[in-house]
Amino acid sequence: MREVIRALVERHDLSKAEASAAMRSIMEGEATHAQIAAFLVALKLKGERAEELAGFVEVMREKAVRIHLDDPD
Repeated sequence: MREVIRALVERHDLSKAEASAAMRSIMEGEATHAQIAAFLVALKLKGERAEELAGFVEVMREKAVRIHLDDPD
């Protein structure tokens, strides 16, 4: 996570794989609260890119809890 934060602070765009790895670290509880905060601030200051967002979304969808509802009809 430190490398990702450093890259963002230096205003380097993340690859989809790097963005996915960062989000996976967050979603799996490996990143500290301070790292998450630094990550979000650095990302906001740099500006998000489509490839980064795609990497984040990929992991969030993978980790999402699916809820199956009965058909009300």
